[in-house]
Amino acid sequence: MSSYDKAQLPKSVKWHPLEFADYMLQMMGSVNAHVMYDHFFLFATEAMAHLEFAIEALEQGALGRKSKKKIVYDKVHVEKLKKIWNGGCYIIVTRHPEKHYVVLKREISFNYPENMAKNQKVVKVPALKKMNPSGQVKSTLLTIRIREAVGVPEAIGNIDYQTLGLSGKFVKKFADKTVPIFKSQNEVNTFRGKTSSVSRTYFHTMIDWLVQYFYKYYVKVFIRSHLIVEADKLYYLDEEHQRPASMMQVD
Repeated sequence: MSSYDKAQLPKSVKWHPLEFADYMLQMMGSVNAHVMYDHFFLFATEAMAHLEFAIEALEQGALGRKSKKKIVYDKVHVEKLKKIWNGGCYIIVTRHPEKHYVVLKREISFNYPENMAKNQKVVKVPALKKMNPSGQVKSTLLTIRIREAVGVPEAIGNIDYQTLGLSGKFVKKFADKTVPIFKSQNEVNTFRGKTSSVSRTYFHTMIDWLVQYFYKYYVKVFIRSHLIVEADKLYYLDEEHQRPASMMQVD
């Protein structure tokens, strides 16, 4: 775990509730705690685990079996949330037809786009879970190491090629000397290889973009989770209320 999520919540669980709806409430409470303490990657990891539990519980009948109103997840929202977290998204970059250095807009696509215009470019987006830095994010560092390799032009294209060579990372090492990999900015911008060391601009731009969309669809899914659990809890409360007093007594 990187310094991005140093703080940890207590991991010990002293009991497991009999009703699955109560177990889901426990998980939702843990997710909310990470939100309050601003532990994004811990929050997102548990949120996705909670979603998988809930979907499987609905399929197996542990949730929603007895509730009067059938509530299910929106498959489109779930699919988009999973693609943001696990990978499979793209950014369509539209540039000015004549001034190619001017970006007119960026938009997300959850499938590889077809029939692109000449002034448009498709950039594959790393999985949000892979954006959790593998080391410390220090302001003195030129690049940040993420957990997925991305195209060099996108990852470090905004850094001067000479600076890249001087950093000591993008070099070829021989027995008697060290030679920079890139001898011009054009070589950086046309290089076909990949790297997991990305510029600070790339890192912050991409993570802000992904987190924005993650929250957008997570809120929709979380509300549905609440409604599903609420329906089950209301059934059990009604059942408890209607149960004869003799059955509720404990000697």
